[in-house]
Amino acid sequence: VVAGPVVIILTFKATNLHRLIRLRIIFTILIDVIFILSRVLVINHEYFGPAEYVETPSLFFGSLMKEIFLGYITALLSVLALDRWVATKAWAWYESSKNSTLLFFLLQEAILISISCAIAFLLIYGNHTALVCLQSISYI
Repeated sequence: VVAGPVVIILTFKATNLHRLIRLRIIFTILIDVIFILSRVLVINHEYFGPAEYVETPSLFFGSLMKEIFLGYITALLSVLALDRWVATKAWAWYESSKNSTLLFFLLQEAILISISCAIAFLLIYGNHTALVCLQSISYI
């Protein structure tokens, strides 16, 4: 948590890195720091929370951020592959650092956040596919 803001500031000041690479590092570290802080909330609830089963907003937020983090990091590989493919095919445009490349980065982040949030909400609220339900029935 302490190293996160330091890495973000150093990455922001590193002008020898491409702008989109710096933004990718900054956004990933930001998601990581939020995830770590949310896990601290969950640990606090587990050790110091009520003895009976209670769903508090901090517990819900921590569980939601865990699932968002896992979905974000998992989908990040696919988005990085897309980014590298575009950088290879349209390298002159990609290296120009025009505002349209920033829009391309924002589109990538929108894809990452939307996929990870959708999966997180489905997992938190217990909406699973029929295959998962069939697997859980076979264990009975």
